Amino acid sequence: MVAKGVGGLPVLDGKELVGIVTETDLFKVFIDMLGGRRHGARVYATIPGRKGSFMKIAQAVYKAGGDIIGLGLREAAEASGKVWEMTIKVRDLPKTRLVAALKPVVNKIKDARST
Repeated sequence: MVAKGVGGLPVLDGKELVGIVTETDLFKVFIDMLGGRRHGARVYATIPGRKGSFMKIAQAVYKAGGDIIGLGLREAAEASGKVWEMTIKVRDLPKTRLVAALKPVVNKIKDARST
């Protein structure tokens, strides 16, 4: 959709039009995936781009008493898979404790906030 500048796609049942999926619909899904509508602590960080990195992050959150309610990952620009950017939303854990739990298992915390 982005590459072609398309703002909506038809939803068909056979040949019958039954709806339209729009950019707004997709944006709402991304907000939910990132935990945007839920209260908690959110951290944006860079992480190592190797196997097992996210397992260590999930374990650190679990051991600190948190519950992951939103997650987004993407390869950092021009990093060739060596560095990823992560946004994680966690409930049941104050921001300061989440940051302390993540520091040993991420490259760098770029932003942390309570939402």
